[in-house]
Parts: sequence; structure tokens; C-alpha cells
Amino acid sequence: MKTKKYGLSVLGLMIAAMIWAIAFVPSSKTYAEEPEDDYIVVKELAVVSFASNEAKLYLDMLPRDSISHGYDGYVSLDDFKGEVTLNGQKFSDFGGIITSGGTPYRIYLEYGKNIGQGDKIVIPENTLLQCNDGSYIKFGCTFTVKFDGSSYSIKATSENVDKYEVDSVIIHPHSTTETMMYIMMATVDGNECITGYKGWVASDEATAELKESFLIRGEKMSKDPGITIQGMDIANALCISGYYMAEGDSIEIPEGTVFNNGKSELTFARTFTITWNGESYDVTRSARTFTFPEYEMPENMLSDFTDKSIIRLGGQSFLEAAVNKEVDCWNTNYVGFHVGRFVSEDEAPAGSTNGGYELKWEDTPGLFYTSIMFRFRDDITFNPDDEIVFNIYFSETIDPTFNLWLTSSLTPRIWEAQTIISGLSLKMGDWNEIHAAAADYLDENGKIAPIAFTLDYGNVYKGNDIIAGGKLVFDKATFVQTVKVLAEEPEILDVSAVIPVGAGKTFSGESDKTFDWTKESNMAFARTDKIVDGVTAKLTVNDIEHFSFFFVLNGVAVSYQSGGVYFWFGTTGIKVGTAQRIYIDEPVPAELRSNEAFTVEMKTIPYYVDGLKSGCYIELAINGNQIGEGKYISYATTNFGSWFGLYFHDFSDDVTVNVAPVNQSQEVPISLTLSTNLNATTVKVGDSLGTRVRQTGKYYGAANVSYEVVSGNEFVTFDEDGYINGISSGEAVVRVSTTNDFGTYYSNELKITV
Repeated sequence: MKTKKYGLSVLGLMIAAMIWAIAFVPSSKTYAEEPEDDYIVVKELAVVSFASNEAKLYLDMLPRDSISHGYDGYVSLDDFKGEVTLNGQKFSDFGGIITSGGTPYRIYLEYGKNIGQGDKIVIPENTLLQCNDGSYIKFGCTFTVKFDGSSYSIKATSENVDKYEVDSVIIHPHSTTETMMYIMMATVDGNECITGYKGWVASDEATAELKESFLIRGEKMSKDPGITIQGMDIANALCISGYYMAEGDSIEIPEGTVFNNGKSELTFARTFTITWNGESYDVTRSARTFTFPEYEMPENMLSDFTDKSIIRLGGQSFLEAAVNKEVDCWNTNYVGFHVGRFVSEDEAPAGSTNGGYELKWEDTPGLFYTSIMFRFRDDITFNPDDEIVFNIYFSETIDPTFNLWLTSSLTPRIWEAQTIISGLSLKMGDWNEIHAAAADYLDENGKIAPIAFTLDYGNVYKGNDIIAGGKLVFDKATFVQTVKVLAEEPEILDVSAVIPVGAGKTFSGESDKTFDWTKESNMAFARTDKIVDGVTAKLTVNDIEHFSFFFVLNGVAVSYQSGGVYFWFGTTGIKVGTAQRIYIDEPVPAELRSNEAFTVEMKTIPYYVDGLKSGCYIELAINGNQIGEGKYISYATTNFGSWFGLYFHDFSDDVTVNVAPVNQSQEVPISLTLSTNLNATTVKVGDSLGTRVRQTGKYYGAANVSYEVVSGNEFVTFDEDGYINGISSGEAVVRVSTTNDFGTYYSNELKITV
């Protein structure tokens, strides 16, 4: 005993030992009966470094605020002492002391001698510690506490850990420098590889052992004592720091490297090479050989999303694809917050064909984009005109104010989806068939590329708003050969049959940089009650070098982003599309010139599948020449309504567009008809007579109908509800009018006798 270090004489130590013995004897605890199963489980320990040395050890059970043995003082833990060993010898066999450590989460160990470098204290897994109230704490890991001559380290191992295969490694784009990196790890299907750390912790034996496997500049990382690997507050991440990476330097994680901290076991299924390029880290990984199970799917089945087809879901993981890089990747920072697993047919919601893949998340603040990506089998031949039909279950707890994005992995940004579907059009608590055009997801080999499914709440929720928890279950994906039948007699109208332009009317663009595209628009006109399959018009633009305007057919509101199909004419090209995507994108025809008229024919012809109206076929012609190729748009991907309008883009100041008929229509595009109840033409003095107004051609921006007394004001009046009130005997003439973008329009006149 180094008496000088502790300031005690041999006699003093003997007296202290007697005091310890007297203090502990009356307060010792034994196991009175077999414990119950509802233990408090300890899976993490920490050394109290300021109080521990080669003669004694203080251990804290973590987390300190939720684990307590209930003793406030130093109480001998005799049975526990019979389980804990020092270099293989039980504390009870050599006179060692183990007590409660003075606080409810602490344990004190004294050896009665000094221990040396490399000596080990072991608390076996499943060891029980009786608490002050008779309950028990169980140690969920085998904890090995090793002394290196100056400090302690702890290694936790367990037979019952969560095991993960690390199939992708990405570097968190934030807080990453040439001297620090956060490596985030995921499984083959994009689930997080949980490390078991709940916050920033110092390096332990498990992370220290990784330094023996990791290579930096071709040598073991452990050769550099300044490098640290530690747990952190990202559930699937470790932090590597304490070194300087020159441009081109790399860290290698060999295939087969195992990390086990007693809570989780991570096995790296590939060799990962992390290289610093001077600004950020690049990660490459070795190829992986998958063992395909013996499993046959129907010929047209793309996937059944079960564990039997998991290999067909393998490949590029979502987490790997989601790192924020500049090119050739999915540009989003939204990863994690959800857990996926395969479920059997019994576990899946009723109606599943063979089980499926369940993606589940809890109530989470700021979870605007929950997403997963799947890869599909590549041995199916199909026609690009086919549809992919996904059978997906949406739980009833999901807030339906999302947009469902289906994005091909070939698209650099996740929000530039090929297919976008409003959650309001889907059934929550039920299965839904999601249709997508196969041709939109083809890779360079003509096979279906990986597809991500993302719930986008970004337009509704902001900041840390809580997104309700829920789950999706992916049941199957099939190719369906769709026979699209176009309407035989589509209604293609001249513009003069839709709006009252007369021989031609000129509209001017006005620059407005402040309006919100999702709610407003610098609209020239809009008729809101006429569903048309197509419109022809003659257009004349005053400045062909600086024009930008568009028509909307089958819209639903002020902004085209709410629905409908736009036909965009501008200096950058001719575009036809929806808020979700552009379907036709072609250069401006050379024959278009300033102040010279050209004709346009804009079509949205309905089509039918199995006798049901399923969407529309869009097509555009200028001067009789088709622009690009016609495209099919399903009702599942776009909202359609009864708006037809002309809109100017926000930089179209001083641009004018004259809209004129191609073939002047005989149909009146707006009319008002006034009648009375029961077609009565008389009313008594003091009584009222109700009226009805029938209006065709409703226009956005039109004033309300005005009731007018043309003659005989002394005999009748109108009230605000359109009732004719008799004042005195005589005859009066009445009518109604409305004002819109094209002028003021009047109804027929009625003669009323009082």
C-alpha cells in the first residue's frame, strides 16, 4: 500500500478497515427470494474518474436519472460481491469490498490491494443487484473494466444485442472538416444501424477496438494515439476526430469489421473507403455478392416487397442516396426518423397478398419528408407504355395533407418527382393502388431504376411542427398493360365559344414580383365553369423576344399549381405540363415573329381504361404543326377542374397578347336569363316576388349580379336577395347585369305589374 499517496499510516488503515467492517455488517443485503422478471436493466456504465485509482473504483449506472438502487449511504452488497470478479477471482473470495456508492446510481469497489496495468474487473451479464425496496437491477451486458496503469476503460459485451449489417456509409454534410467526420451507417434497405449511444460519450473499449481495424493512410488507426472514435447524439453515427487529413488522404473500413458495445453489434458488409477531397469527404464501397433465395414471382410482378424478394430490394440504399452533394445524387438532408421491416401476411393489414414491407415512424417534430427507396427485379420484359401499379397501405393515423413523391434514382433531386399524388386523393386506413408510367423510371439499360417513395409535408408544416406518426405497408408492384381509349368526339372549341373576345381582344402583362404562385397569379382572364377538351385560338405577340405567358385548361383554382394543364409560351421554349412535371419541352418555332398572328390548338382529350375515365391526353399544335409528342396524364397524378384562363409570367411587363378567334363561334359564351317564381308577372302592393337568375359563362373576377329597375322606380324596388317589392300600383321593367374582364352583360327584361 502506498501510504504516502493517501496520507495514511498503516495503523490508520487498520482503523479505517475496522470502521468499514462495523459499518457494513448490520446493513448487508441478501437475496430473500427469487426475483421477478421486471428488472431495471443496466446496459451502460461509466467510471467516476476523479474518485477512482488503482485501489478503488467508483462506477455509475447510466442513465443516472432513471436507474437507482435506492441506497443513500455506503451499504454492503454481499450477494453482488459474490458475482463480480477481479482477474477471475470473486470479490467475496479475497476480501474485496463492494458497496452502494453513496448515491442511488453508484457502486463502490475496493480491492484491499493495488491492481496493475492490464488487470480486469468483470460484472457478468444477467448479474442481479437487489435494490433498497426489494426490487432488482439486472446487468444487461458483461462489463469488463480494465486498468491501464493510470485510468480505467469499460467494454460491454452481450449475447442479446441488436445486430446490423452495415451496407452503406455516408458522411454527415454538416460539422464535417478535414479533422472531424460524422459517419452514418445504414442497412441494405435504408434502416439506421443504431449504435446504442444516446448522446456524446467518451471513447470506450468498443470504439477503441475499431481503431485496430480502421486504416488511415494504409496503417492501423491505433498507431496515432491522438485519433478518437466516439459515440454521439445521432443514433446511427460515430464521430472520428483528432487527426489532419490532407487532400487525397483516405480512411478504409475493411469488410468484416465488427463493432460491439454490448448494446449493438455492427458488421461492415463491404469495404468502405472515405477520402478527403479538400472540401468534403467522398465514400466508395466495394461490390457485394448477394445470395439470392429460391423464389419465383409471377411474370408481371415487379416485386412483392417481402423478405423473399429482399435481394431485389438490395443495392443503393436511401441513406446513401440522401447525402447532400452537388451532382448525381439525391439532394436532401432528410434521413432517419423511421424504421422499416418485413412483415408476414398475418402481420400486414387485411388484404395483403403475401405480407410486405412496413415503413413506420412516430410523432416527430419537423419530419417533413419521410422516405424510402426500393430497387426492383430486372428480368422482366415490358412495354414502356405499361403502368407500374403499387399496392400501398396508408395507416389511418397519417395526416393526409401530404404529397406523395415517386422519384427515380436517376433524378438528381428527390423533390423533382416523376409522379406526385395528393394524399387528400388517397384513402387512409386502407390499401391504395398507385399508378405510374413505366417509361418514367427506365435506366440506360431499359430496366426500372430504383424508386423512392416520399411523403412531403413541406408545404403545410413548418419549423418544429409535429408530424403525426403512422406507417406505410408496401404489398406488391406489378406491370399492367393499359389500353387507353381516347374519347371519340372530343369537344375542341374555338376560343370565341369559351370567352367573349369578339373579333379579338388584347391583354397586357404586368410585372409583379410579390405574388405567391401557390395562391395567386397575374391572371389576364379565367372562365371557371366550362370543361373543354381543347381550345383553338389565334395569337399575336408584340415582342417575340421577351414574351412569357400560358393558358391553363381544366384548372381548379387561381394558381395552375393547384391543378390542370398549362400550355406555356415563352422565349425559353414551349412547355406543356402540370404543377408536378413538364411533359412537352420544345424550342420556339422559327416562324413565330413579333406582331404576326399564329394559331394554337391546345388539347386535353379524356381517355378511358376499362370503361372508366382515367385522365387526359395532352397535345399542342402551332400553325397546324404538332409540338413534341402527345402524353397521357392520369387523374391520380393531377387535379382537374373547370377553369380555362390566360396567365402572364412575372417578367412579362409591357408584353401584349391579342387573343382572337380562328373560326368565329355562333355560340354565345356568356348570357344571363332572368325569371320570376312560377313565371309570375304581377305582385300586390306590400308583397314580394322572388326571382331566379341563370348565368352561363362564369368568370374569375366578375362582379356579383346587379338587380336593376329599368323603368318604374316608383312602383317596384329590389332587395339585396333579389326579391321584387311592390310599392304602388303601376308597371315597371326590370333586368340583371354582371361585369367581368370583357365588359358588362345584361339579361332579358321583364315587365312587372303591381
